[in-house]
Formats: sequence, C-alpha cells, structure tokens
Amino acid sequence: MVKLITKEPGWEKLEELLRGGETLDLALVEVSNAIWKKTVLLGMMKYEDSIIALKAVKELLPQLLIVHKSVD
Repeated sequence: MVKLITKEPGWEKLEELLRGGETLDLALVEVSNAIWKKTVLLGMMKYEDSIIALKAVKELLPQLLIVHKSVD
C-alpha cells in the first residue's frame, strides 16, 4: 500500500493486485508508520507530501481492500 501511495517504482500495477483483497484495520497504522519513517527518519518525503499521502491512505484503503476489525 505504501508503494502505491508514494508512487514507488512499479506502483501502477498495485491497485489491480490489491483490489478486493482483505486486511486488518491495523493496516492503516502500519502504512502511516511507513510514511512517517520515509518523512522523518529517511528524509525521502516532504512533510506536506506526507500529509497528502496519509489522507490518501485513509480514503483509498477501504476502497481497495475489505478491512476487518482487529478487535471487537
């Protein structure tokens, strides 16, 4: 998901591969953490771009994947 959101090489193929897949709601936390690392620790993303990416993840994740609750 991070590769798709941050448009890393090969990202174009991922939407088709992910569509209809299943994940836990923790995926949002994990993807957000990866974006944070790319921004803060690695300096690979600008802060402004990371905010846009985080908003995109929150919107795109449930559109592409079936999201299950990790805890009831």
